[in-house]
Amino acid sequence: MKRTAKFTLSPHCLILFKDLNLDQALLLKQAKLPADLWHSLPTSVTAAQYFDLWHAMEAQLGETLPLKLAQHLNVEAFDPAIFACLCSANLSAAMHRLSSYKPLIGPLTLDVHEDKQGLLLSLDCYGYDKPLPKSLGLCELAFFTQLARLATRTQVIPKTLYVTQLPDNIADFEDYFGTSLTLSNQVAIRFHQADTQRPFMTENAAMWSFFENDLAQRLAELDASASMTQKVKALLMELLPSGQVSAEQVATKLAISKRTLQRKLDGESANFQSLLSALRSDLARQYLRRSSMSLQEIAFLLGFSDANTFIRAFNKWNGVPPGHFRNQNEHCASKNYSI
Repeated sequence: MKRTAKFTLSPHCLILFKDLNLDQALLLKQAKLPADLWHSLPTSVTAAQYFDLWHAMEAQLGETLPLKLAQHLNVEAFDPAIFACLCSANLSAAMHRLSSYKPLIGPLTLDVHEDKQGLLLSLDCYGYDKPLPKSLGLCELAFFTQLARLATRTQVIPKTLYVTQLPDNIADFEDYFGTSLTLSNQVAIRFHQADTQRPFMTENAAMWSFFENDLAQRLAELDASASMTQKVKALLMELLPSGQVSAEQVATKLAISKRTLQRKLDGESANFQSLLSALRSDLARQYLRRSSMSLQEIAFLLGFSDANTFIRAFNKWNGVPPGHFRNQNEHCASKNYSI
């Protein structure tokens, strides 16, 4: 799934901040972002800045943030990528579109899976090694639910909800969603099959045609403006599970020679092997903190031939074996349940 290193912060966010009664100046101070950021929108932010901004929002509103976000969600506050989803025929089409344009919105991937049980939307985050904002997953689930209700003008009730952390005010959330929250190793939501095909009253094929060209151009611009380091990292994220992560293979994907790849990385004071090791180390820590995957499964996702090779590499990177690292963190596998 496509991943990028920078994400567009739209002027539409200021409408949402106003509706939520957030102190916009304080947000920038808490997130350690430039004091004049709101005057330069639209602008790009890194994954770290994106999550730091979420932490700042959470600091002001606490666990009420997801419910307040759902309450004030309206078309005026929608980024074009999200507004375009409202032009879809139904929830299924909207979510498939959104998964393609998620890189324009933030460092999250959206996996869309449909079967006889309905539509399953699974979320994952990347590019951030610190603890994620506790409210982030619930905000995403509230957004999907509210989008479905807004577009269909129906009180859509999700079939199942999965979160990695249960909120203290769980009754308020279950009252909003109309169903219970399940503790899991991933943030996900499943909608009933009938709700996925329920017609969107906001469908607009002509408007979608207009948005499609603009969004495709924005995705292309993200790729074009990326540094060679960013392009290599994005490609490695896609290639790691295949194990095909040599400099030669990355150069081939980029349609350049290995020598050109090395020269461009040298110009950015970067090194292919260092980028690969740093990415593997970062992802390994994320997987160990946020999932109950076995060491063999993590080794596979990181492109290692076996678990022992991964264990030796992790020990070299972090000074402790992966099992010891996992035990030091709060999210133990024994506390999680599978989707």
